[in-house]
Amino acid sequence: MRRLLPVLLLSAFTVPALAAEPARGPLVSLTTSAQRLVANDVAQATLYVETSGSDAGKVAAHLDQVTDTALKTAKRHDKVKVESGNRNSWPLYDKNNKQTGWRGRAELRLESRDVAALSKLISALSPELQFAGLSFSVSPQARDSAENALIPEALTAFKARAEIAARALGYRNYRVVEVSLNSGGGFRPVAYRAKAMSAAVMADAAGPEMASGESELTVSAQGQIELLP
Repeated sequence: MRRLLPVLLLSAFTVPALAAEPARGPLVSLTTSAQRLVANDVAQATLYVETSGSDAGKVAAHLDQVTDTALKTAKRHDKVKVESGNRNSWPLYDKNNKQTGWRGRAELRLESRDVAALSKLISALSPELQFAGLSFSVSPQARDSAENALIPEALTAFKARAEIAARALGYRNYRVVEVSLNSGGGFRPVAYRAKAMSAAVMADAAGPEMASGESELTVSAQGQIELLP
């Protein structure tokens, strides 16, 4: 996802005497970017329970009982954020297209910056819950820190490209009219998925040594310069 950073009017790169004047020379649009690999520092896991039966109410009650118990257990693990995920139910039919019952599924989503704590909670929720997937990503705090470091790099690259463009077109000077900064794109989160894997098996796999990988963060600078003699 791309994020639009505040538009910057870079007075440091603008000739003061011309700042309020209309454009007199050609306008050139430029785009530059800066990238950095950032370690994924947040782990997200999805667990679920599925059940079926002839009575839709009993199916729903079973999902409620399992998820309510899991949420109470999760409250004892303060390093892990837990919230309810998707919940669905659907009718079951036999080969003659006659409805025979109901099946339901409820999910819980776990998130933590401590993989060991996440693994411990997953183990505590077994065997009632099954493992649906595990992924790693960059936390908002780490993303903001990396983007703040990339802003000067993107603007320095913009200035260098502006100078190249001015010289190539036979102009000695330029002024920056406007520059906007955008971030996002290029994210490369690591994801692990499994079918019908128990939470206990998942807990063994999700140890501290599991590679969390990296994401590539990008900040781009887009804007216009006016070429001056």
